[in-house]
Amino acid sequence: PNPVSRVEPWSEFLSIHQEKAMDDGAKWFCEHHAEICDVDDSGAVTGVVAKSADGKYVRFKARKGVALCAGDFSQNREMVVDIIDDIRHQAEAQGDLDLVRASGRMGATRDGTGIKLGIWAGGHIEIGPRSYIGDGDPGAGVWYLQLDHNGERFHDEAAGTTLHQPKGSVRVTLYDANWKTALAMMPPRHMGPDTAEPSEWEARLKHLDNVRPGPLAKDQQARRMGGMAGLPGVEGATCCANTIEELLDYMDCYKGNTRKKALSEITRYNELCEKGVDEDFGQDRRILKVTALKDPLFYGTVGTYNSGGMFGLSAGMGATSGLDTDADGHVLNSDFKPIKGLYAAGNNAGGRFITVYQSPIAGVSMGMAITEGFMLGERLAEL
Repeated sequence: PNPVSRVEPWSEFLSIHQEKAMDDGAKWFCEHHAEICDVDDSGAVTGVVAKSADGKYVRFKARKGVALCAGDFSQNREMVVDIIDDIRHQAEAQGDLDLVRASGRMGATRDGTGIKLGIWAGGHIEIGPRSYIGDGDPGAGVWYLQLDHNGERFHDEAAGTTLHQPKGSVRVTLYDANWKTALAMMPPRHMGPDTAEPSEWEARLKHLDNVRPGPLAKDQQARRMGGMAGLPGVEGATCCANTIEELLDYMDCYKGNTRKKALSEITRYNELCEKGVDEDFGQDRRILKVTALKDPLFYGTVGTYNSGGMFGLSAGMGATSGLDTDADGHVLNSDFKPIKGLYAAGNNAGGRFITVYQSPIAGVSMGMAITEGFMLGERLAEL
């Protein structure tokens, strides 16, 4: 477990690092908002103009360079529409750009200022694909059999994917009485299990231990329609039954041909698990061994896509597209040459993920940002 986040307030954790930086000679100007970079006649960045809390402008001159580490643009709807092609294309396919909205989960200050500063100084957004933090893992975790709104399996469940579906459609995750065996084997990842974190792991186990056979309760139906199924510690829209047929009845999301298709896919998946070879999507045989649907009780978690995913048509928890940079962190101009004096790291730097953020290990996004910032700081100190 992370002793800092569990024991101390986050603000106290930050203040420890701030105090250490000040002891080392750093100065902080937290009540100032960067407005634009100073650029000289040669195209080099020489500083930043900022506005203080009382509305006064202050010019900060750079001795070594300006480092853009100001976070993403998930709260800026115009930037989300303009930059993240995947989200815009989903909205265009549904005939309504108004479906795109700013994210509302991780703080309203992430307005893309750092990226705008870099563009105005001569840089550009990475060519693409452009990534964002989209849907999390459904149900109790990854690996279990997943079906789309047609009742069809659509990928290697352990590989992770973003599923584009019509508004109001469902994504179903299915598992049996052996779910704990598979869950304990899964690697920690975004919205996946973490057996080393006691409180989170206990919430995962409680998630299904409290589910009893029967249809969804009214509060579960509301969470399903709200797209909440699958959040850690949230019971979500999970059904339980003694047979697969009863489970499909309780979930009440497949009718007629889609129900027949779902039953056929479940039968097919069990055959592949028995054979030990996933002839359809190439899933690892070790995963097939622990995810067959053969022993009651059977479980099904249902998530509803109200506007194109659990977070709707937005950047979710963050937009991970950034400025094109070189290996040393320089922001690149339109000729792909470094802009003297301008650097970027974290979510202001591009080239981090392809299309959608995925986390085969826990902390891959935050770890990348911390590492990039650390390495950039070392390079600037050597100038």
